[in-house]
Amino acid sequence: MNRVIPLGMNLRIANLLVFTLMAGAHLLSATTLVVGNCKGSSPYSTIQAAIDAAPVGAVVQVCPDNYYEQVTITQAVTLEGITSDNDDLVVISPPSGGLTQTTINAYGTLVAYQVLAQNASGPVNISNIYVSGSNEGFLGAYIAGIFYQNVRGTIDGAVTEGQSGNGNGVGIWLEGGSSSPSVTVKNSFAHGVDYAGIFAETAYQGASALTAKITANYLTSNGAAGIFIGQGSTSTVSNNVVDCNSIPQANGILVVSPADGSVSGNAISNCTYGISSNADAVAVTTNTVVDSFYGIYLQSAVETVKSNSFIGNNIAIEFSCYANPHVVSNTINNGYVGLDHVPSGLGTTTNKVFNIYGTIKTSGC
Repeated sequence: MNRVIPLGMNLRIANLLVFTLMAGAHLLSATTLVVGNCKGSSPYSTIQAAIDAAPVGAVVQVCPDNYYEQVTITQAVTLEGITSDNDDLVVISPPSGGLTQTTINAYGTLVAYQVLAQNASGPVNISNIYVSGSNEGFLGAYIAGIFYQNVRGTIDGAVTEGQSGNGNGVGIWLEGGSSSPSVTVKNSFAHGVDYAGIFAETAYQGASALTAKITANYLTSNGAAGIFIGQGSTSTVSNNVVDCNSIPQANGILVVSPADGSVSGNAISNCTYGISSNADAVAVTTNTVVDSFYGIYLQSAVETVKSNSFIGNNIAIEFSCYANPHVVSNTINNGYVGLDHVPSGLGTTTNKVFNIYGTIKTSGC
């Protein structure tokens, strides 16, 4: 039997549907604020002024120009450089008085930042922003171009350069915390830094304190590492290009325990250590390391070292006398030593070695 709905109830249902649709549309349409006058007159001449005025979830669009300021973000927001007159170069540089605003990292150390996203309850997304450190050292502190501290979100198409001057410069720094945030860094470029291009860590914490996806970035290492995966992180590091510029003691990718995740599909060149790891739970697969002193330097029985290619390295795989049964199916071509400091009796025959002076060395273990 068909039910007949009274006319008044029909009207109430219709009104409820209209209200619901209008509320949904309102939620989907974020407020947009513009910095600069490329889209008409704007009340905001600085990025910080627009961030301070932005409601939660707003989009802050930045006109091409050079902005001499430090930026602090503590609420969910999207910060994006935009194109005007065939120009999309949005540069954030240190203010005339230098970097004076600081925060404390998980190690308890001072960090002078240029862009800080901190403890926001929602995502902070940054795209098409160029952060220039101008090689400005900051005595007694680290320097961070972009610092995500206990906040989730995405960094896409950023450039950080010149965070240097005291040996503690970091291009993009990701740090977890109580909210166990997840952060993606992609399509970005870090160079001219003197500690790490991308640094992911939460000091003294387990791997669940931060989830980092670091993919399709280009980095040059003038310091400790192009990509540094530290304590307290679960990191997926894939399809990045890292060049160490033949800087002594530089790591292409450095992984420190306790950490979890994977390092795969990266192209690394001209490093002292192409990949260096003591994190047993981080798999190292399908990477290509060329023209480095060590292709991979193992400091523990790393979970999986498989299907990597090592070309033209002085020492392709350094076992450091660890009886690691997980080093399998790698290809080594051209260089001085294929497998070094291999414990006697350890099976390594699945690794293919071509044109190497010393295929396997067991002495010293």
